[in-house]
Amino acid sequence: FRDTWWRRQAGLEIINYIQINQKKNEAINLLDVATGTGLSLEEMFKIFKLFNVKVSATGLDYNNKMLAEAKNVTYERMKKNGSLEKGIREIRFTKGDARNLTHTTDNSLETFPKESFDATTIMFGIGGVDSPLQAIKEQLLLLKQDGILVITDIHKPIIELNEKWPWFIGKKYVDAFLENVNWEVVEENFKKAQ
Repeated sequence: FRDTWWRRQAGLEIINYIQINQKKNEAINLLDVATGTGLSLEEMFKIFKLFNVKVSATGLDYNNKMLAEAKNVTYERMKKNGSLEKGIREIRFTKGDARNLTHTTDNSLETFPKESFDATTIMFGIGGVDSPLQAIKEQLLLLKQDGILVITDIHKPIIELNEKWPWFIGKKYVDAFLENVNWEVVEENFKKAQ
């Protein structure tokens, strides 16, 4: 259940952002990119309910089957457990491309105005985007001046980034960690599954 903790931690990061920026009385506009079935939003909303946070969230994904699951299962479960409340904690799911959040020529994909979100999150989804840096750049364009971007993922190393490894892996264990994660096998199995 470590992923559940990480998803809730993203909610706590947004609450920290709210406190630092004195936005307690404002509704936070949140975009969850690569939302999949909406599990990250479901766990964040448990935290938002606990702290009585006002939030309007959009869960965005490219996959129609995932979005159908988010709308028909996760959303209904959130309504049932009281995580959603009209005018206080609202959520919607929509189709979009993580690499093209501000513009696209495909009318079936939603785009958003620049600087329109207080927070964007991408939880365990960046590895599924073929241009991860482009997706991150697009999210940054959507953030307001004081906005927060929360990324939590286990992904193939992005060579262009000088990434920092978590303290529990540390420099001492990075090579061993990378040797045991054979990304080529992961990618090959993913392609076969499609």
